[in-house]
Amino acid sequence: MAVGKISPHDEKIMKIAHTAMWCHDIEVIKDFYVKYFGVFPGDLYHNRKTNFTSRFLSFPGSDVKLELMNVPDIRESPTGNRVS
Repeated sequence: MAVGKISPHDEKIMKIAHTAMWCHDIEVIKDFYVKYFGVFPGDLYHNRKTNFTSRFLSFPGSDVKLELMNVPDIRESPTGNRVS
């Protein structure tokens, strides 16, 4: 096999387990993914000390998960990046 090419038969293929994104409203985004992608939402997690909230969404037929995250005091910077 050539360097840099991955064969589906290679036993050591790395896979993405989950990815995450910051949201202003986790429930609105969750409802969108449930409606249009048929995801299965996990329980809402809330850390009272940091006020961090998250929820994992599981895609049907896949081990990949999307984590929706929120901290109320996170705001957008002028460049569009999130800062706290």
